[in-house]
Amino acid sequence: MKETLGRIMATAAYRKAPDGDAKTKGTKAAMLTGTVAKYREAAGRYRMADPNVRQAVYQQAVKARPALAAKDGLKSDKQVGPATIEQLSKAYGLDLAR
Repeated sequence: MKETLGRIMATAAYRKAPDGDAKTKGTKAAMLTGTVAKYREAAGRYRMADPNVRQAVYQQAVKARPALAAKDGLKSDKQVGPATIEQLSKAYGLDLAR
């Protein structure tokens, strides 16, 4: 990855590009983001190829589910009612209050 990023940084286009947010097309950070993402994805696949790592990741995810559900405010059927439906409809531009 270091060599690949070095080649990108050595180009005239990179040197001429402005600094800025990686989400802004044409910035130096944006020029590097795709390459870094590809290497991260490859590293993740390599890591998850190990059955022990896969099992540990799965176990951690199972442990984290209750905390994530509480954080995200997931509700039971009893807690979801007209207010939730009205809020959802407004998010899609519908007015059910008529």
